[in-house]
Order: sequence, then structure tokens, then C-alpha cells
Amino acid sequence: MPVNDVLAWQQDFVQKGSPSSAVGRYQFIDSTLRGLVDQLHIDVNTPFNQQLQDTLATALLERRGLRDYVDQKISREEFAHNLSKEWAALPRVIGDNPDHSYYAGDGLNKARLSVNEIFSSIGTVREE
Repeated sequence: MPVNDVLAWQQDFVQKGSPSSAVGRYQFIDSTLRGLVDQLHIDVNTPFNQQLQDTLATALLERRGLRDYVDQKISREEFAHNLSKEWAALPRVIGDNPDHSYYAGDGLNKARLSVNEIFSSIGTVREE
């Protein structure tokens, strides 16, 4: 399915009452997907396939501090916290209730990984 069709589906899905427009491997919401399409100058006729979704997710990782984390300019806690702002299923790591989603309490989202699981996952991109 081309990106344009995905965007149209998301809009229609929300207009029909869905509380979320999340789609794909990385659960892109409509505003995030539209923003990435614009930022990366993606042709809306491009297939919304695994390769494109990986490219989009990489852009989000970079936006949230991947390079600074790899270069040891930010801690794993800071990077994990930044990621929790992008993916609601990740724990916020920093602050009150670090095992809760950054979006906890919105009636829709909750953390689905533990703090240790996210640390283990992000630890694979940088030697501690």
C-alpha cells in the first residue's frame, strides 16, 4: 500500500471513532508519519513496506538522540527517556513511576517493556 493510502486510511480510521491512528511495525501515528514524509521528502506513492518503515524508525531514533547516545554525550537513561516520548509502549525510565509510559494516564497507552528490557535493547548499539 502506498504511503498516501496509509495516510488516508489513518484519517478515515480516526474519523470513524478510533482513539489511535497507529499503523505499521513501529506504530506510526498520522501526525508522525506525515511529518516524516515531509522531513525526508518521501514520495507519497512509495510503498509503506518494511524497508520504508525501518527508514522512518531510524529517523525517529536519530531525532531522539541516537547519535548522542552512541557518542556517549547522553546516558542510557536519557536516551531511553527520549525514546519513551516517541513510543508510548516504552517506560519513561526517568522521574516518578519510571516503569510507566510517558503517556500513562491518557486512557490509551501503557508501558509494555520493563526498564531493564529497554536498557538491554539500547545497550546493543553502544558498549557500556
